[in-house]
Amino acid sequence: MTSTIKNFRQSSSFFMATLCSILLLSVACFVFYFISVVNSDGFLAESRAAIDAEMSRLLMLDQIDSNALKKALSMHNDTPQNTFIYGLFSKQNEVLIGNKAFWSPFLNELQQNTPTLTQYQIAQGGGADDLSFFQQLENLTLESNYLSKSVQVEEGNYLIVARNIDEFRTARWFAMTFGWVIFVITLMLILCFYIIGQFVVNKVNSISRIANEIITTGNISKRIARDRYWDDLSKLEIVLNTMLDEIESLMLGMKKVTDDIAHDLRTPLTRLRNDLEQVEPAELKEELLSEADRLLSMFNGLLRIAEVESGKKRAEFQLVDFDDIVRDAEALYAPLCDEKNISINSVIKTAKVYGDRNLLFQICINLIDNAIKFTPSGGLIEIMLSEQDGCTFLSITDSGIGIDESEINHIFKRFYRVERSRNSEGNGLGLSIVQAIVQLHKGRITVKNRAVGTRFELFFPKDKNMTCAANLPK
Repeated sequence: MTSTIKNFRQSSSFFMATLCSILLLSVACFVFYFISVVNSDGFLAESRAAIDAEMSRLLMLDQIDSNALKKALSMHNDTPQNTFIYGLFSKQNEVLIGNKAFWSPFLNELQQNTPTLTQYQIAQGGGADDLSFFQQLENLTLESNYLSKSVQVEEGNYLIVARNIDEFRTARWFAMTFGWVIFVITLMLILCFYIIGQFVVNKVNSISRIANEIITTGNISKRIARDRYWDDLSKLEIVLNTMLDEIESLMLGMKKVTDDIAHDLRTPLTRLRNDLEQVEPAELKEELLSEADRLLSMFNGLLRIAEVESGKKRAEFQLVDFDDIVRDAEALYAPLCDEKNISINSVIKTAKVYGDRNLLFQICINLIDNAIKFTPSGGLIEIMLSEQDGCTFLSITDSGIGIDESEINHIFKRFYRVERSRNSEGNGLGLSIVQAIVQLHKGRITVKNRAVGTRFELFFPKDKNMTCAANLPK
């Protein structure tokens, strides 16, 4: 799980999802800033200023004539288009002008000697009303919001001016609702971005994993699993699988031609070699027999690879003592090492491999033979067998001429020979056979250059349910 998340964080999908999320969060922050402004008292400044201005005008009338104030209040309350509501109360809180039921919530303000500006929430409607403006509100049951200011006027009475601010309250409600909707949508979009990004990364990882397994194991029969068909990546999977089908078909055709040629020519070549036994003089016979043996060895190698790649040998697999096989291969080449003055340093621990004993033995003798061939006199060959990363690990290291980095990826190809070994014996099939056998065992082989010489590392499964082909670092 940690690996998947790490891959996702390193992907372009994560970068794009993060970028879009930052943009959305910026929009959301701007929306919430706007909401905070709407919710602030700054939006009520105009209503406060209007109430203050109206109160000043009425106080000027009161200073001229109290009856003029009462007349103006009555006239304004009878005007439905007027946005202000007025009330005049005595010291005993009796309603002189205005609707008593309407003004009841405001009566507490009458005890204050200083002008105040207060916000109320009043249930409109109900009760008799001597003012036509309030008669229009008798059937309303919704709550309305008012901003009011009370001032003591001449004769000790109290004057209240109120203004309906429902529009501001409605704007606030819509702003808050819009803000929360934007917030929820932003969170959902951010979640969708990351889900889609994770989906894309998982699909790409799946394609990459299969491609890596094909490259690592050489098993071109693997295909990318398709669990859905609606997205573009699924179409890409179809195209890649079709391409792999074509490549596999071409490669199988080429292998079949090569195998058929090797099979058809081995018999006449064997007869030709037997006939060469009668050739004279002896020097010519030896030269021709050597060439015939080289050709037979080449064809036998090709047929051996074909036999291994067919997979028929897997039916004979069993759990074998790989340490005994490695020791037998070492003992087989010990006399040749003594003859060439080459030392063998081996550390062989008990190890099991699920496979074919003869094929595993051929891997060992091919690699040891290669090491002896390219190690000069006085050199050293190291053989190590142990368990590593859950698999059986074998390494064979020589102190020979080494391999150029540019050639490492080609040495397992059929008939390929590194430039430095052109003059040595061999047909270029030994490592191809080794790789075919390793792949048949669901193992893995890697090559590493050293300061002096080359190191071959092999990993094999310890039981039939394991694979060491693609779960190890290169």
